[in-house]
Amino acid sequence: MRRSLPLLAAMVCCLSAPMSAGPSHPAGSYPTFFENPRVDVLDDGKVVINVELQGEHRGLLTLNLEPNAVGVLGGNWVLAERYTDNTDPATGVEPASHEDHETAELHEVKSAEANDDEHVHRDYVRYVDNGTISGTIEVAAVDLDADGKLLDFRAQLSIVTGSLNFEGIAGTAIAEFSRGLLLTTTGGAR
Repeated sequence: MRRSLPLLAAMVCCLSAPMSAGPSHPAGSYPTFFENPRVDVLDDGKVVINVELQGEHRGLLTLNLEPNAVGVLGGNWVLAERYTDNTDPATGVEPASHEDHETAELHEVKSAEANDDEHVHRDYVRYVDNGTISGTIEVAAVDLDADGKLLDFRAQLSIVTGSLNFEGIAGTAIAEFSRGLLLTTTGGAR
């Protein structure tokens, strides 16, 4: 059995041209796509959705949804563009991972013992905090299966404020679980 939380019939979320496909970016998707969704449906009808962001924006998107007097979902949202970058600053490529359960120190010891300069592994960790974007959810729809697992969501967003790299940002956004996030913005550094 499938449950659908209210949707305003006039909501149209398919406003952009499809993007080209790539290995981790499906055809017809927006520049930022979603992974690892987490959904909480509260007894009072409120729904909280958290999804990890990949692509143009990386970090976490949180949608706080609440039904109004006639049952239409709206609320507020925040995108926090914070993540760890593990790429080599010189090449932009992430080094191959260590063998299972091998620490960086153990790998370095093994390479030194084998006098193996060719297989020296470096770990790079850089914390990136580009700031946040937040605003209101004009209208949204959420589809869950009988077990409460997220099947799909769609939301029309207004951008109200931003911080750090997004200071002064304004605009709108469309979020669809199956397609990702599309921001249409003015102002701000990005």
